[in-house]
Parts: sequence; structure tokens; C-alpha cells
Amino acid sequence: MRALSAVLLASVGCSFVGGPGSGVDARVAPDGSPLADAAADGAVDAAQLTLCGDENPLLGGCWEFENNLLDSTANDNDGTAFNDPMFAAGFAGNALDITGNDAVLIGESLSLDSSAITVEARINVDDYPAPTQEGVIFDNQSQYALLIVDDDGKLGCVAASGPPITSLSGLVPLDAWVHVGCVVDSTRIRMFFDGDEIMCATRVNPVQTGGDVGSAMGTDLNAGGTPTGGFFDGLIDSLRVFEGARTAAEMCAAAGKSGCTELDVTQCT
Repeated sequence: MRALSAVLLASVGCSFVGGPGSGVDARVAPDGSPLADAAADGAVDAAQLTLCGDENPLLGGCWEFENNLLDSTANDNDGTAFNDPMFAAGFAGNALDITGNDAVLIGESLSLDSSAITVEARINVDDYPAPTQEGVIFDNQSQYALLIVDDDGKLGCVAASGPPITSLSGLVPLDAWVHVGCVVDSTRIRMFFDGDEIMCATRVNPVQTGGDVGSAMGTDLNAGGTPTGGFFDGLIDSLRVFEGARTAAEMCAAAGKSGCTELDVTQCT
């Protein structure tokens, strides 16, 4: 989303055996134990076991990266490798490992287009972008994106027809798992970090849905659907896109926490 990203930069100065519904979960937790056992022991929140379940009708796309690029929802938003993305040990099971000019491309899909949208993921950054550049986590071309901004770990949220927001200082660490997310509707754009709402801005327009070249993980897309830079360097796991604005409580739970910070609308710029 090169055009949108330019606006953002100007504003800131810068092995899964079962399958959904199978009841069998053989993914590996961060400590190496089976995920189901780890959840029972409290090492991994039990919500991870139903990360891509069909119980939420607003779930437009869900990617667990268990040695594949498949969308676990019924929407079939499966990814296609661009260059040579790999898989590595992730937050829960495996994760998408992106370096260099690697990326994942997803075809145009109505299930990823909505007037209100939520994008969330677990990320583990290997290296920050160069100064004034970006590392894209997820980009729906000309519509919305979640990304790392600049060379100090700022987090950015951007959606067409409204102001972008970016964290005021370096926020995302290197070599550590964090949960990040953007929630956008016709009233606000909201940024979440490890379950806490840390920034918001008011909007007066719904999210635009006019893009027609698809989405990408790990890179910007131009109007022709070709990666144009903005390459992410690190691991992405548990990536979800919802066709609606998730609540602060839902974002907190997705981060495996309770009692997170929620900003009042009067605190939005």
C-alpha cells in the first residue's frame, strides 16, 4: 500500500495434525511441550487452541503457519510464496519466517474487505526497517495495513479515508514475541500492543474497500499487486483479520491477558 504508507511516513517523520474442528492438536508450545498440554498447565492461553475456530462469523482470514500458508477459515484466503519465505519455531507451533525480499501474497477477497476491520498478530522482529522506512506485517492494498515504522520499533496502523497513527516512540522489541493489532471503523482507528490500547484517533469515514489486487504479508503492494518494498524482517504467527471492529476486551483476551488498558474516545486525537 505504497500510497497510504507515504501518508503515514509523512505524518510521523519518517506440526498441526488435526485441522479446524478435528479435536486433535499436536502443535508445539514455546517450551517444546504439546500445545494442548501446555494450555492445561497454563503455559499457553487456552484460547490459542481455538485461534482459527469457526465460532466467530466475523473471522475473515486466519493463518497459523504450521508449515503451510493456508487460511484456516472457510474463506480460502490461502497465501502464495513470493521469493522464499520459510517456517520456524513460533509463539505456538511454527511461524512464518520472513527475511530479505520474502513475502506472502493473497488474492483479492471480499472476506478481507470490510467497512470496519481488525488485524492482529504475534510478531518477533529480527531487525527494524531502515530510517524513514517500514516493515509491513499485513497490507490490504489501498485499504489498511499493520506495520513497523522507522528504525526504532514504532508500530503503525493505517486505513484509507482517515488519519494514520504511529506509536510515539520505539515500542516493538527485537527478538521477543509481542501481540500487536489495529482496529478500525467509521469512528476511530485504534492501536493495541500486548492487549493494551495505546493510541487512537477519530475518523468520520468507514474503511475503504475499493482495492482490487489483494493483500500481502511482509511487504507493500503497488496498484498492480507487485511487492514494492516495505519488507518485514522476522517471524509472524497467529495472524487474523476480522470483518469488524473487535472490542478492547477481545483484543486483551487475544493477547492472553485480562484487565488491559482501554482508552476513552476523549483521549483520541
